[in-house]
Parts: sequence; structure tokens; C-alpha cells
Amino acid sequence: MDDKITLWNVTIAPTHKCNLRCRDCYSNSGSNSERLDDTTIDTLLEDATKTWPSLLFFTLTGGEPFIDDIALNIARRHPDKYFQVYTNGLLIDERVAENIKELGNITPLISVEGWGIETDSVRGKGTYEKVNNVMNHLTDLDLFWGISFKLTSQNAHVHDEGFVDYFISKGAQCGRFLTYMPTGRGSDLLKVPSTEQRRRQKEVLERVDPSFLTVDYINNPTELLNGCAAAGLRYVYVDPTGDVHPCVFMPNSARFNLKDVYAGVHKAENVENLNDMLLKDSTMRRVRKEARKRSQERCCMILDS
Repeated sequence: MDDKITLWNVTIAPTHKCNLRCRDCYSNSGSNSERLDDTTIDTLLEDATKTWPSLLFFTLTGGEPFIDDIALNIARRHPDKYFQVYTNGLLIDERVAENIKELGNITPLISVEGWGIETDSVRGKGTYEKVNNVMNHLTDLDLFWGISFKLTSQNAHVHDEGFVDYFISKGAQCGRFLTYMPTGRGSDLLKVPSTEQRRRQKEVLERVDPSFLTVDYINNPTELLNGCAAAGLRYVYVDPTGDVHPCVFMPNSARFNLKDVYAGVHKAENVENLNDMLLKDSTMRRVRKEARKRSQERCCMILDS
């Protein structure tokens, strides 16, 4: 089989800096001020867009992408590109919301862990009330926004309590549903949801209003994602240092750093862009080979091994 790269999405963490220190954070985000420079980000966005016409959107994660107006500035510099932004929501005040509306190429995905008890236990006391107020403001501005939810063994019950329908009623128009990975800060295998809990989330999401756009990345991978998308099969992750990872949950990174690639450091090895890196790096090749062998129903190399 030809080892071809076809990207639908590039996920970028422009910074690890964050206004919260959430329990379970996969990237250990916090006060770390390390960030990816604007030149590398801009070159990456243009490189990826030119190389893969199939590329649908870019994802900004973190850290907190709205800290220091990072996400706003990236979107402003690239008005022809669409960004979905994973955010804790606490920095979306009236000014930021108005900027999102003016720019028109950002969809904020506000993270919640369930109801107030579940969200505050992970993100800090009072967070749930604050993000509910932010959601109200986004709806009042007629903005397209959504939620991000991480399924764990400890919050799976919220699906039987009308959790998704509640946020739809608040104006959420899309949802990104993740599954807890035992990586990062406070990793705990006991928090990994059971097969039954994962199946239940899939069932609930299949019954929600079809106008609410859902993606369940792990538990319903066949209909949209066609199995694991890592390492350039359809997706890749770039961290704030310029290292490129097969998946946001995989600490393994490519030998080639993206900043070095764009600076011409690896030109003698014929590695001058993201496509060259993904094709020639041994880590990326191994992950793609393994991903292609896996069943679409049990595609995750971390959870379904």
C-alpha cells in the first residue's frame, strides 16, 4: 500500500500557557509560557493548505488558545481559513466574543465535564457557572459555538441525565466528544471508561437532534473518521515547541522539528515541509502502519490495544 499523506485536519497547540490547571490535563498546561512562534504557525498553515486541498479545518488547542489573544490573532492573519478552538471559555469576555463574531472563522468549543459537580471538580470551583454565562452571551450574539466533553468512568452517568440536550437548549450547535486517555497530569487508569460506558455515549449521540453536529472520535470512528487518523492518515498534531506528534495523546514525536524544517535545517535530507517530514520520519511511518492494520471499531492504539 502506498504510504500517502492526506490531511483533513492539523491540530496546533500554539501555547502551553493556561489560566487553569485542570486535573487530567493531557498536556500538563499551566504557567509554562512556551509558545510556537507566529512565523512557524503562519508557514505551517500556508504549507498545509497548499499541499492538501482535502484539508477541512485547523484546530487550536493548548494550553488556552485565547490567552494573550493568540487564537484571535491567528484567525485574523488567516481570514481564508477556518479554526475550531478548544477553550475553557473563561477568557471569552464581551470583547473576545465580539472579535469572534467580527472575524467569522472561529468556532469556540467550550470544555465541560458534565454538570456543575463534574466540571468544577476538574476545572475549579465556579467554572461551570462562569462558562454557562459565556455560552448565554455567545448565543445572544448568534454565534456558532459548541461543547467539548471528555468521557471518563466518573462522568459517564451524565448522558442518562439529559446532558447533551441541555447544552443544545442553551444554543450549542456542535459537540466534540473525547474519551479519557491515561496521559498527562494526574493520569489514572481507573478513569478510563468501560466498554459499556463508551457504547452508551455512542447510543446517546446517535439519538440527538441531527442538526447538532457531533463527532465522537473514539467510540464511533467508522462513519466519519474511517478508523485511526493519526500520523498523517488524516490528522497530525503540532505542539508549542514545534515538535510533531502522531496524535495529541502520543508523547512520541517526529525526529524533525517543524521550526527546523521551515528554517532549512533538514534540506540536505530533502525534508522541507510537513509532507516530507511525515513521509520520511520513522515514528510516523510506524504509527501509520499499525493504524492501517487495526479494525475500525477498535482503532485506538492507546485504549484498544
